Amino acid sequence: MPITTNENYKDYWAVDIHKITVDGNETTYETGLPSLVDTGSTLIFLPQEIVISVMSKVRGLSADYWGQYLVPCDTPDLVPITFTMGSHEFTINPQEYIVPYSVGGAFYNSVEYCYTYLYEAPSFVDAILGYGFLQQFVSVYDDDNKRLGLGRVAR
Repeated sequence: MPITTNENYKDYWAVDIHKITVDGNETTYETGLPSLVDTGSTLIFLPQEIVISVMSKVRGLSADYWGQYLVPCDTPDLVPITFTMGSHEFTINPQEYIVPYSVGGAFYNSVEYCYTYLYEAPSFVDAILGYGFLQQFVSVYDDDNKRLGLGRVAR
């Protein structure tokens, strides 16, 4: 897919997200949501309304001091998130955006809580697809043709 033409992101690997689907609800970005594809970021930074949509039905939802979400590790309340970039759809499933408890979590009221890779985007960037997203896809960066390729990792 071509990299974004948004001038604010011309010096970065960034693509345009045209649609994000959460639990059947589509949020469309007419001109594209410029999104950094960043191997150096751990989290998936998304617009606040998307993160709220994903987390809104999670029973036992919590957040740490910095606002990073924690969910009961065995929650059935999370849903897949599908990103449409150009004509391609990339879906991450709940178990793919929950950080394993063994990596870092919390134990509260006899419940194991796991962090998620989802975080609300800061004001200076529209979205960042970091490790939480990229660990599910092989990424190929083609500087000569100003494009980026993503393919699902074989398991």
